[in-house]
Amino acid sequence: MRIKLVFLTILLVVLTACSAKEPKYTPLPTPSTKYVVKNYQTGASTKCTLDVELPYIISEEDIKVIAEYIHDNEGLGCLPLFIFYFLPEQTPGKDIAWAYSHFNPQLELKINGLTLESKATLEVNSGSDESIIGVWLDTGVLPHKIIIRRIDNFYQITSIYSDGTSETKNMYVRVVNGEQRFYENPDNLYGDYLVINENGKLGFYDNAGLIYELSPE
Repeated sequence: MRIKLVFLTILLVVLTACSAKEPKYTPLPTPSTKYVVKNYQTGASTKCTLDVELPYIISEEDIKVIAEYIHDNEGLGCLPLFIFYFLPEQTPGKDIAWAYSHFNPQLELKINGLTLESKATLEVNSGSDESIIGVWLDTGVLPHKIIIRRIDNFYQITSIYSDGTSETKNMYVRVVNGEQRFYENPDNLYGDYLVINENGKLGFYDNAGLIYELSPE
């Protein structure tokens, strides 16, 4: 009887010690930035790839918060886990992701496009005058602002970059099938031209048709 009591005592001590060492899991809070998982693909073994749409440009810290939340939820059990972030005007599979955060196994995070800091700089450099007929923001790999002006009977396109540099080029205008087209070089073999569409978006075209569009600022 005594031996049985000693055994039970030892067992109770062991179980108590084990339970004390078990970490308590606290679920991560839902990120304040709403996101939508557009594509979810699984590969060999536990590899997973997610395409995520964000409503707007966010900070690197906010991306990290979303990445860690996805890692513990939609991406639970995935290793490696690749997460690509797109803005509303971007299309997964067609456009380069605005940013990414990968767990392989440690977190790797990078913003490929326009950052909040760069956006603020470009907004300061907007300028305004009566000659401006449109302003658009390109949030791609080389973020910049595009301004098209009409000066007398001539058109100019100015690209302003986040480092403060800019370049201005003259544009040639042709009306084709009632559509006003802007050319940097009308004799370009690829037929590259720009169109300000009825919705205000700036469309980039070539001989094959629409390449991409930028929303007005």
